[in-house]
Amino acid sequence: MSGGRHAGEGPTGGDALPRRTRASGIIIGTASTAAAAATMAIPLVGLALVTTWFVASYAGVAPTQMLSFPVADGWCTPAESIGGHCFGDYALVHALFATGDPWNSAMSGIASWPALAWMPAIIIWHLGRLTGVGWAGAAIFAVLSAVALLTPAWWAARRGSTASRVILLTIAGAATMPFAMTVDRGNPIGLTVPLLLWAGVSFARRRWTPMMIAIVAASLLKPQMALLLLLLLVHGQWWRTVIGAASSIGATVLGFLAFPSHFPANVVGWAHSLLGRTGDYQPLKQVYPYNIGVGRSLLTIADGTGLTTWMGPDGRTHLVDLVTRAGPVLLVLVVGIGTLALWTGRRSMAPASAFGLATLVTLYTSSTVYLYYVAALLVVVALVYRDAGTAAESTWSTVDRRARRPGTPLVTATAVTFVMAPVILPVPAHWFGDSPVALVSLWQVLVGPVLLVWFCWLVVAGLRSARSGSLVEDPSSPVPPATAAPAAPEPP
Repeated sequence: MSGGRHAGEGPTGGDALPRRTRASGIIIGTASTAAAAATMAIPLVGLALVTTWFVASYAGVAPTQMLSFPVADGWCTPAESIGGHCFGDYALVHALFATGDPWNSAMSGIASWPALAWMPAIIIWHLGRLTGVGWAGAAIFAVLSAVALLTPAWWAARRGSTASRVILLTIAGAATMPFAMTVDRGNPIGLTVPLLLWAGVSFARRRWTPMMIAIVAASLLKPQMALLLLLLLVHGQWWRTVIGAASSIGATVLGFLAFPSHFPANVVGWAHSLLGRTGDYQPLKQVYPYNIGVGRSLLTIADGTGLTTWMGPDGRTHLVDLVTRAGPVLLVLVVGIGTLALWTGRRSMAPASAFGLATLVTLYTSSTVYLYYVAALLVVVALVYRDAGTAAESTWSTVDRRARRPGTPLVTATAVTFVMAPVILPVPAHWFGDSPVALVSLWQVLVGPVLLVWFCWLVVAGLRSARSGSLVEDPSSPVPPATAAPAAPEPP
């Protein structure tokens, strides 16, 4: 594991990354943010194994159902499934495009992806058909998703020892909830993770053009990822922001030409479907499938604290209606406050924390945010663990010590470590609202509130940066040679 870069690469001076040193064991320095994250993550992996054993053996519930969706998702024939599972969003493509134009059909409510987002599944589905094996396409898509989801962990650990690489690929990759959920669901959010990693690393290194390209590419699969361009905006990269936004919109619209017989009606139909998803796509009173949106998280907090019990059934119904009606206002408020915090904290917020805040702003653009979207935060986890191989705790998860707010990096590490853990704690679903299943996992229910609290923490930290006047030089600005800190010697 390492956090430096080679001499002569990228900025120098105040923005220069510390040179690498050889890691001893898993991490250097027990006080580092990476060490704190690993200390929490490793026991949670063990707890996840125990709870999975319990649920599968004694509760009689499939662990994948507790983490994700029911196993029998029903979007394919038995010959195309693997153990009765169709990998939902991947298999959905066949049923959708059998209608010819899914954006203007009876299935338009679930056809909210743009044309280019469906292309990986369409291509892989046809490749699977060529093999003559019904489940080949699902297997290919699952393997590609798994490889993509492991990319951040591989990047964080690639220069460490063999033991550290294995450990990080486990606790920051294969043994995480977003890895299991995204592969199980077959959602293309997994395919965006390498692109988001490219964007996150480019942001930390202040390489604005590669960052813009990576964000535009990710937005072609998930349009909301274009909001990560806010990071360029708050750092004064006006032209790159405009070019990135125009490229994302233009390429998304042109992608519909892949279905020329329905153009441009399919663009209009997609826009209507997309607006439907940004609204109350899944009723907020429903706790399963897991929704980490702002409104649902607020209701979970109200349920968990006993407020809705005190209010009574009628009171809870009124609260649900109120939060549902206030949904659009909440989304605008979150995006606005998040953007303001990114701007005021642009010089003092750690790269991992800033990218995490921007990712949450991106995810919160819809009231229904399914739990597998947490896969985008695997990049933040990788930025945290990358510090495990640096001599100074000031590269990825922390910032210059002169401006550091000591609690922020640790809170970031704690939040993402909690969210990543695939722990299953079965509780009655009616504790938190309506559900098509009898049991839900308490751990997964709490992910939404944890992310919302982390979002609020980062917003406060960013806003306090401007108030306290503790800003340091923006790393994107050149530092005079006289003030540049000398580089540490390269180890033998």
